[in-house]
Amino acid sequence: MVHRTETLLEQFISHIPRNILVGSVEKMNQDAAFIFTDNSLVFYDGNPDDLGFYNPAKKNLIIQINHEGHILKKDEVINTLFHEFGHTVDDLLFDNISLEKEFNEIYEEEKDNITIEEYIKEDSVEFFGGVFGYLYSPNLHR
Repeated sequence: MVHRTETLLEQFISHIPRNILVGSVEKMNQDAAFIFTDNSLVFYDGNPDDLGFYNPAKKNLIIQINHEGHILKKDEVINTLFHEFGHTVDDLLFDNISLEKEFNEIYEEEKDNITIEEYIKEDSVEFFGGVFGYLYSPNLHR
């Protein structure tokens, strides 16, 4: 797990713009901003079916490295990290812009044009996280 986490963080740091990375991390939980675990997300007040999540109450991001979805699909853990960091940015840097009327209008106009993953059509919050993840992910084939 240590090697996978190290590789994941190297890709993350090299693809997220410095101002976004630093601005977000400075506002995250200073004791546990990022948690990469082999444990079920239930131990972190999460849903066991999720691959990872951003917890706005605790201001941290938790990724289950050994989740079946991360093992079965190559590079899915990278996609999860970038998507969930999108939620972090939305919350901490943009004060939940994904919930604003103007952003929701953009979401409604664009959601049916999305071909990367159906999940992000669910609502404007997932749309923000998914598009953010897609924009910065090192996985160009997404």
